Amino acid sequence: MDTEKIKAEIQDIKKDVSIWYRSAAGVADLAGEIIDRYYPVDLWEMSDRELSAWMGDQLSILNDAIDPRPVPSEITSHRRLLGPIIVRGKRLIMKVLNLYTHSILERQRRFNTDCVALQLASYIRLRRVQSSLDQITRQLAEKRELESLQREKTEYDGELRS
Repeated sequence: MDTEKIKAEIQDIKKDVSIWYRSAAGVADLAGEIIDRYYPVDLWEMSDRELSAWMGDQLSILNDAIDPRPVPSEITSHRRLLGPIIVRGKRLIMKVLNLYTHSILERQRRFNTDCVALQLASYIRLRRVQSSLDQITRQLAEKRELESLQREKTEYDGELRS
């Protein structure tokens, strides 16, 4: 098989999965069954590593959902005969409503973009502060160890003189 064909098929599959993912109503829809329990994330019980990974994941999720505007290509129908007519009707309605909702949704998209950028900046700054704190902690431990060794040397020198 030609590599270009394979790449094209992979892109088609990615597009289909993306459409399926975005059209899902929630986790139950993605899982194919109702999940009867909600397990809230307890951020206070996470380790620094777990919290950092969770923050990165959440930023990715927020970044993927920045634009609230509907995409006409994502409108589909599972009906064989009436499906194309329904899809065309929905797209027409979307175009008409877009005249009224475009400016509102564009402002929302800009707000979402700014919020995600702010969160990302906070996350990066937090990582830098944590790195600086780790470095200072190491330097302090080295200094205390050096002071301890100097005290022991002074005590040892004092014992030799007496």
